[in-house]
Amino acid sequence: MLQELKIEVDIKNEARVYLWYQEKYGKAIKPYHNVEEAISRWGTTVTCLGICLEQGSLVVTAPYGLNDLFELVIRPVKKDFRKKFYEEKVAKWTKKWPLLKVIPWDSE
Repeated sequence: MLQELKIEVDIKNEARVYLWYQEKYGKAIKPYHNVEEAISRWGTTVTCLGICLEQGSLVVTAPYGLNDLFELVIRPVKKDFRKKFYEEKVAKWTKKWPLLKVIPWDSE
């Protein structure tokens, strides 16, 4: 379906995340009530972003705003995420994009 984009796309069914989350991240979570709640719990503020098309208009869900995205700031969202996995993401991303500004897990 998205082969022509030539980019890696990671698609998750947020209604079923609670079924595998504990095995992958070591913490049980409850099912989300809606996609907006799910988005608000992703591990970093810059990844808490959803865009959909509703009746011909784009609808943006960004529960922490867009400032961190535009300012290249990586900030943890600790609701359902753990320090270890945040630091793994930070290490991977800063290797790829050295201009990122990282907010350490323990600073907030």
